[in-house]
Amino acid sequence: MNNTLFIIPCFNEEKRFDINRWSNFIESTENRIDFLFIDDGSTDRTKDILASLENGKRIKLYSNIKNLGKGNSIRNAILFSINDYQNFGFIDADWATSELDIVNIKSKFFSNSDIDVIIGSRIETASSRINRKFYRHVIGRFFAFVVNLILKPRMYDSQAGIKIFKNTDFFKKSIALTKGYRWTFDLELISILFKIKKNHNLPLLIIEFPLNSWTDVGKSKVSIIGGLISFFELIKIKIRLLKIV
Repeated sequence: MNNTLFIIPCFNEEKRFDINRWSNFIESTENRIDFLFIDDGSTDRTKDILASLENGKRIKLYSNIKNLGKGNSIRNAILFSINDYQNFGFIDADWATSELDIVNIKSKFFSNSDIDVIIGSRIETASSRINRKFYRHVIGRFFAFVVNLILKPRMYDSQAGIKIFKNTDFFKKSIALTKGYRWTFDLELISILFKIKKNHNLPLLIIEFPLNSWTDVGKSKVSIIGGLISFFELIKIKIRLLKIV
């Protein structure tokens, strides 16, 4: 079993996908880490760009015939590889966070075998450089408030673009129970994992790791309609959690 698979979903990323930056970063990481780029039914040249990065070894490419959404893309990739890796992570393709943060989060995760989940957090510290558009920050804080009102465990920031999960028996059971919601899949997975471990009288050790830097890249792909869909997805997750025993 290999160590870790990082999944990077991509949809119409032709204009902002930095292939040289990704290539250099992957070359700098250790051999025990693989990367899977998913073209989620893009209508531009994203698939061709990713194909030029693929090497058949540590860098892999999968293409969805049609757009399935970020959640379903990641879910399907994990289920397909569930017996091949000890850990699964996912990263946004746009480099809103930095190589240093990915390395630091990965190192923190590997340094403590008790950690179930580690997520990047855009909480500002004295040394961090969190550059966010004001309206996106306000929307993000409101969404975090709604999430913490509806779901557990409570988190300051659940939507930064990097997370790593340990592939335990509890994780396998949790990922199988997910629906792969388009916008809230990560929250769905964390909430189910929390509920299942709680049912076994075990805590979920989830670490929010403060990012060193963050820069909003381009326009958000989450529209007002997407925000409403996210809200209803949260309600669906809450209802489903009540049925998990």
